[in-house]
Amino acid sequence: MNKKLALERIEMISKDKQSFSKYVAFYYSNEIFGGPSVYFHSKVIDFIRNNDYASLLKNERFMECIYATLASWGMHRMGSGGSKMKNFDEFKDSIQMNEILLMRLRDYRLDTLPEENKMRATELLKELFNKLRVMQSNSNLVGNSKVIHHLLPDLVPPIDREYTLRFFYGSLTSKYSPQFSKNEETDIFINIVNYFWTIRKKVSLTENDYDKTKSFNTSIPKVIDNAIIGFIQSVTSPD
Repeated sequence: MNKKLALERIEMISKDKQSFSKYVAFYYSNEIFGGPSVYFHSKVIDFIRNNDYASLLKNERFMECIYATLASWGMHRMGSGGSKMKNFDEFKDSIQMNEILLMRLRDYRLDTLPEENKMRATELLKELFNKLRVMQSNSNLVGNSKVIHHLLPDLVPPIDREYTLRFFYGSLTSKYSPQFSKNEETDIFINIVNYFWTIRKKVSLTENDYDKTKSFNTSIPKVIDNAIIGFIQSVTSPD
């Protein structure tokens, strides 16, 4: 893992709030996601914003919406190849078996997490990441991060290979992200959460700094994710 490269990329995207906002705007000027991926994601966020969290973890409809979101985000491909999620009951059970960890993490937010609480939050997130089993494949990084994002949207970003891993660890002009071993996945997950925390702090990003009516401006971690996608789009755009 090239942390020096990751820190250089953080500097590129978080020079100031104006530059950061430019990349979010670039994402929306070239928006490539819609339909079910937005619909089900929004449903999950609405559940979290408007319901008691402990009750949600027992709510089958909430679990179904997370399941549908991940499928629409490319985590379950038809046919013999590609990513595969576990069946719904196994998926739901894995989340619900981690209820205690989730309840301990629910009040942590990327924008209000003080330095002195980072270690505790990191320990809990590491334990949660290592216990979740939502994918059929050996690789858990992308699938687990997307599930945790939809359970803790104000703390954890979704991670993908085309944008997130490419931004922090790969070539900006190549769609291929670097490959990591399974043993590295937990550290990569924690490092990326911390990188998002650093970007948020450097830009001083708050909920007042973005348009919440935009499709994927649903939390600070997701807005930073949008900026990363916009940044890569701006680098690779033929214009």
